[in-house]
Amino acid sequence: MSLIQGGVTVNNGYGRDDLKRIRQKNGGVTPSGTWRLLGLTVTEFRFNMRVNVRAYQIRENHFCAVIESLDAGVGYTDFIVYIDRKYLQGSCEYRLIRNHEDEHVGIYRDNLIHYAPLLRKELTDAVRRMGPIYVDSADRGAKQAQAFVQEKIKPLVDNMQRTVDDRNANIDTKQSYESIRRRCSNW
Repeated sequence: MSLIQGGVTVNNGYGRDDLKRIRQKNGGVTPSGTWRLLGLTVTEFRFNMRVNVRAYQIRENHFCAVIESLDAGVGYTDFIVYIDRKYLQGSCEYRLIRNHEDEHVGIYRDNLIHYAPLLRKELTDAVRRMGPIYVDSADRGAKQAQAFVQEKIKPLVDNMQRTVDDRNANIDTKQSYESIRRRCSNW
């Protein structure tokens, strides 16, 4: 299993309303009230898997398929850090927004490193638990094997996503934002 660790790109070309649209487009909800979106980190979770099976023909349209190899990649696409264009690069406000967004990137990366050994083990265990698959074509054997493995690791992947969401929510609090605001004067 390989880890997909996206790079980081910073984009300072969008305003407040643009950031709200980007957040909504990516499944986020912008709270109402006086809360103002100043920065945003966008990435996507990726899990890629290629399963190779060896299929033995038992009789016409009857095959026994077993997993021969499994290659998987797990991680996140490139991170795009958006910072409201109101804040010029080098300003106190820009630096604090960037630091906060970098914390989000760190959360994703730390979470991936934490879960990688668990995912490796779960993938290995799933392959071991899966016995032969009886199918009517060799291609269907690979598809069923892949579906079996995905089903077995889904609870762990879901837990991984919940953990990263919870950790991100822990730094996106009113108290955190108030602390950041106190450090600069040009908001």
